[in-house]
Amino acid sequence: MKQLVLPQLEVPQITEEQLPWHSRAKLLIENNGFQPTTISEINTAFSGVIAFDETPAKTGTHLQEVLLNQKTNPIVESPDRAVRAIVWGMGLYFNDSADRRDGIRSVYDVLQDDVNPNLNIMLIEDLNALGVLSTIQHYAVRKAIATADRKPLQGGIKQVDGKRRLVTNFDVSDDNILNEVMIEMLLKTLPETSLKVGEFSALALDAGKSQKTRRDFWRSALNKTRSHLAARPVADKILSSRTAAGKLK
Repeated sequence: MKQLVLPQLEVPQITEEQLPWHSRAKLLIENNGFQPTTISEINTAFSGVIAFDETPAKTGTHLQEVLLNQKTNPIVESPDRAVRAIVWGMGLYFNDSADRRDGIRSVYDVLQDDVNPNLNIMLIEDLNALGVLSTIQHYAVRKAIATADRKPLQGGIKQVDGKRRLVTNFDVSDDNILNEVMIEMLLKTLPETSLKVGEFSALALDAGKSQKTRRDFWRSALNKTRSHLAARPVADKILSSRTAAGKLK
């Protein structure tokens, strides 16, 4: 199989004293080895993990500062609740990475099963929708593809059906017809050569590795939050609720 060469991201440019989304994503890709899924994930990674050197003591200090700030300027019912919310957010990224990686692995495995590498990806039936969407998003972020109304990293943590979850522009609907339309539309962001099974397999392999590293990053961050007493029960619950994802071949 011909190895797909991913495009280089743009050189970071300061815009209004802040790096644009694709430049911040580039820093996470190059320095931490994973690609984020939303802009809110970028912000949490930089403010709550990277900025504090990823050590338990400094992460605990950061969470303590959040708690003390809430006591001084309360915007939630309990200062401890602000700390727990940060940890729950990290847990959403941690679990989301496993869901996406499982989906990507499913797509990759199907495409390796004696499928003609020159076929168009749209001719392959029963592919995991989340896996396909996650692979396309991975490519879009690496290439810094965006339109005025549809950035690959828009979205964040929102209330859906009474539960907090990670929502992105590439989320999968329960409506299979909508999934097919969304996938077909997003595939148009890929160059014609990448629509072939062989090239898409290479994209999926790269995207799957990124999701594994992303999961490891947030697992490490969750472990470090355990240095704060208010965060520890939440982190323990998240870390014990799901086993590690399997390896992508």
